[in-house]
Amino acid sequence: MTRRVVVYDHPPRALDYANPPRATHSRVYSEPPTDGWWKGSNQLGQGVAFQQNQNNRQRILQMPEWGPPDRWTISLGVEFGDDLDANHVFEAQGNIKFGVGGAQNQVDVDWVTGTTLSVVANTITIDAVWTALTVNGPPANVRLLAEVCRGNSSYLVSATNTVATGSIAAAATFGPRRIPNFARRVHVLPLTGSFSNAYNPANFLRFSGDSVGTTSSGAIFGDTLKEQVGSGVVIPGQSKFWLLTNNDANPFASMVVFDIEP
Repeated sequence: MTRRVVVYDHPPRALDYANPPRATHSRVYSEPPTDGWWKGSNQLGQGVAFQQNQNNRQRILQMPEWGPPDRWTISLGVEFGDDLDANHVFEAQGNIKFGVGGAQNQVDVDWVTGTTLSVVANTITIDAVWTALTVNGPPANVRLLAEVCRGNSSYLVSATNTVATGSIAAAATFGPRRIPNFARRVHVLPLTGSFSNAYNPANFLRFSGDSVGTTSSGAIFGDTLKEQVGSGVVIPGQSKFWLLTNNDANPFASMVVFDIEP
């Protein structure tokens, strides 16, 4: 394929492509081709309609081994109509597997439009896991979108992994639960009960190095969780599991949100 070279005095803009200049200048910029190996490739971008199956899992995109290792950016999106009522509630997480050769990683993130993350890989697989469905399932016009491209992201919407605790009774503990892969910070957001119950200074979020919770690698008390709800609590590097303990006299429920940064 022959590439046409157009001479500009500035980096080319969309208007320049429609009306190439006649005058020549000292700096030369190569006009990008409109066709190439990427055109129409479902291995780099795909949109898939919801299909409920036995495992509540769908393959959305699979990029096979694609050249040498590089930094790739992954972006997620979801489309749905205005008929989303209480009878058709749904939630999905993205299960993303990526890596190079024998080193393969995976990360689970909330499927939120604009979620963007960068990974080092030359192969990427993206599945949707339907984590919450009503009896009626989601509306028929739900579509999940995934796209990949070379380069770093600017984190338009940082990736998260959200866990719903349900109601935690007084003097009870939720967990231990495994800390999601690549989680760096965590936020505790109360859903029911008053903030004073959830953020009681006697309550605490504890990190542990074992699945039973006997080895503590740090604890953050309720008043600190409230102060750092925006910035999030840094997860100690040696931590593998987390627990949320309610020492208040009243039950409360929370959404525990992890910031994911591969």
